[in-house]
Amino acid sequence: MTVRPATIRAVSILLTIVAAVYFAGLIIDLVLLFSPREEQLLIDRPISDWFWVLSGLLCLALTIAMLWLARLVWRGDRAVGATVSVLCVITGAFSLFGLAAGFGWGALAISITILVLNSSKPSQRWYDSVATH
Repeated sequence: MTVRPATIRAVSILLTIVAAVYFAGLIIDLVLLFSPREEQLLIDRPISDWFWVLSGLLCLALTIAMLWLARLVWRGDRAVGATVSVLCVITGAFSLFGLAAGFGWGALAISITILVLNSSKPSQRWYDSVATH
């Protein structure tokens, strides 16, 4: 078996960190869901509880998806290499909408970092070597 390259370890770790951020979002959504209306102001208007429910469900789904992708990257699943790259491009594109708010810069930086690491020669050799075994 080929030795797992540092780039693959880094991609798995970064995906796990992204999952932790989504999990934190889930916790925040739950706190806001059970908070009084006065504490749920967004653009000077109260937000419906349904917003927090749907946002929490999305954060839960993304947490599970990122952990699953991190596991598949670690194992060297060839299809997940391409999937991670496509998701990084999509996430990077959507992060551009959040640049003015500030959070988009972090999402863009992580997306580019994962994309570069996942597209590197050691990562591609890892996916190729595991796929042939």
